[in-house]
Amino acid sequence: MIWQLVARDSSPPMAVQPPRVVAAPPTDAALAVPFPLDAAVPSRAITSAAPAVVASRPDAGRVTPVVPRRVRLVAPVASPTEPARITARRRVTINARPWANFTIDGDPTPHQTIETVELVPGAHTIHFSNARLDVERDVVIEVPADRDMTHITHLE
Repeated sequence: MIWQLVARDSSPPMAVQPPRVVAAPPTDAALAVPFPLDAAVPSRAITSAAPAVVASRPDAGRVTPVVPRRVRLVAPVASPTEPARITARRRVTINARPWANFTIDGDPTPHQTIETVELVPGAHTIHFSNARLDVERDVVIEVPADRDMTHITHLE
C-alpha cells in the first residue's frame, strides 16, 4: 500500500510508504496480576512462560515470533494491620437545671446548657459549673453505640 501526500500549495503530489508497525514485547508491569491469585494456586511464587507476541512486517508479509519471557507471578501481600474501626458519633443533648456551663472529658472548650454535642460511644465525664449558685459537679455518662441520647443534671 502506498500513500499519496498532497501539499496545500502548488507542489506536485509525492508517494510515501506507510510507517512500519511492529508490536513491542510486553513489559513485566503489563503482565502483573492486579487481583488475588486463585486459591488453587500455591501461595509461593510460581513461574510460567508468557505467551509469544507476534510482530508483523506489512511490507514483507512475514510473521516473526518474539522470544517468550519467563514471568514470575507472586501472590499479593496482605496488609500488615487491619484498618481501624470507624465508630459513628452519637448526638448527645446535655442540659442542667438550673442553667450551667460545662466541659467534656477535661477539654477546656466551654459549653452552655442546653447544647447538643457529638460524642463517640462510651463513658464521658461532664463537669458542670454554676458560679451564681456556687455549684460544681462532675457526672459520668455512658453514650450508647446504637442511639442518640439526652442527659439532664439537677444542680440544686
